[in-house]
Amino acid sequence: MRSVWFLGDIHGATNILAQALLASDGPLVQVGDFGFAPETLEWIVDRSFDRPVYLMDGNHEHHELLPSLAPGLHQLAPNCWYVGRGTVAEIAGLRIGFMGGGCSIDKHTRQKRGWHWSELEVVTDEQVDALIAEVGRTGPLDLLVTHQPPESLIQRHFDPMDKVRLFGVSLDWIGAGSSLRLDRLWDALERPPLISGHMHRRIVGDAYRMLDVNELFAVPARSRGQSC
Repeated sequence: MRSVWFLGDIHGATNILAQALLASDGPLVQVGDFGFAPETLEWIVDRSFDRPVYLMDGNHEHHELLPSLAPGLHQLAPNCWYVGRGTVAEIAGLRIGFMGGGCSIDKHTRQKRGWHWSELEVVTDEQVDALIAEVGRTGPLDLLVTHQPPESLIQRHFDPMDKVRLFGVSLDWIGAGSSLRLDRLWDALERPPLISGHMHRRIVGDAYRMLDVNELFAVPARSRGQSC
């Protein structure tokens, strides 16, 4: 059966997306930190995609260049869409909820070096509430895809001292609330299977998977009426 393929953070490496398309055989979802910038958007617009490609925002993007953060599939090129936060879309029979965005633990380093950073990266309560309302109106999800994982999973799998050692932030830094809001979202949706990126490490749990940088992962498609 055809699968839906999920690709981890690529940080502007469009060659990785091209390689993932060669290695996969179905729709492709990139889970954020695509690296939206003038040059990557130009690459997208100039390319012809042979199957549906869905791109989310993470925290390493020029968010001001995106068509909208609002829910919806915003077409960038034939067969290629940017997926706004709070979108619910059916892809190969799977009802998938999307919540891009996150919070940059390297914010101050980037600002100090003159690199781009946008306050639009942060997941808001309004965006979370919109997705909860949409799922309440249209029915449960088969899969939730976020860029940043919920805070409960970060605490479970990562040493909190890494924040201090690697990034120089305080021990109680929790990403401006984005990860806590994603916990609220996941709980409100009754914890559907979850795929995320952001943490640059492969983590596999019973009902969740964090994708490593450039990692490609397949989820079987389904027919409506078929059990998960």
